[in-house]
Amino acid sequence: MPGKPVFVAYPAGFDFTFLFWYMMRFAGRCPFSWSALDIKTLAFAMTGLPYRKAIKPRLPKHWFDELSHTHVALDDAIEQSALFCNMLADLRASPFPKPSAPDETADGNSNGEGKTPP
Repeated sequence: MPGKPVFVAYPAGFDFTFLFWYMMRFAGRCPFSWSALDIKTLAFAMTGLPYRKAIKPRLPKHWFDELSHTHVALDDAIEQSALFCNMLADLRASPFPKPSAPDETADGNSNGEGKTPP
């Protein structure tokens, strides 16, 4: 897949600490650098719930696929990735402001032809 990997977890603080140690110890590097995206924090931002109340039982039910919660690492990763993808789909469909491309080109003009429009 193109691009750099992004570490996403619930809770990222717990999972990233172990994963970073493991990668450094056994691989000598971590492909995620020091970056992690926390699903709980994203849920807090999207729902407006107080942070400590942004827990899975209080999140929108349509964010969850019908996957069993087994505490087996691979199953947990699949469950969390489905949760994140469903949240991301809601976020992209929401009225939240979307980033836009800059109005100016690299040469400081406001269109791509190198000229300022009249």
